[in-house]
Amino acid sequence: MDKRIFWLALGSFAISTEGFVISSLLPDIASDAGISVPLAGSLITAFALAYAIGAPVLATLTGEWDRRRVILWTLVFFVIGNIVAALSSSFELLLIARIVMALSSGLFAATAQGTAVALVDDHHRARAIAVVVGGTTVAVAVGALSGAILWWRLPRGIIGTRLPLKRRLAAAVRPGVMPILLT
Repeated sequence: MDKRIFWLALGSFAISTEGFVISSLLPDIASDAGISVPLAGSLITAFALAYAIGAPVLATLTGEWDRRRVILWTLVFFVIGNIVAALSSSFELLLIARIVMALSSGLFAATAQGTAVALVDDHHRARAIAVVVGGTTVAVAVGALSGAILWWRLPRGIIGTRLPLKRRLAAAVRPGVMPILLT
């Protein structure tokens, strides 16, 4: 199999890792931005929606472009999105950065899989796609491994703040939240 496919898988790993890490940061993001944790959670929803809607649209628009350039530019925009997110001073800017990251991630995934297929013979297509998508699988596995290590290495007795269920559920009835949850 063409060794360049493994580089596409590494790109999938890097992009997927970012997509999974945000959930553990939501309490800190909410605190820093002065917003509720459920509102901070909309960063995940916005990412997922932008990825799901943007990937097929952008893949269609860039379908006849040079794959190498598309992959390069998706990674450039992904890095820019991460830099903007890291330096953002407002929730709105962070939300825009997450959408940029989602759009570039979705287009990268589609383009990487299509490129992998183009690099191999017809009878190796499924394997090529599996290797590229395997980058995402490895990101999940590394996340599980880090969870196990954190379980072992974090000190016991760090206590959080208890919020009553009624207060947590009250966020769902705020204006604009229910349509997001239903989606």
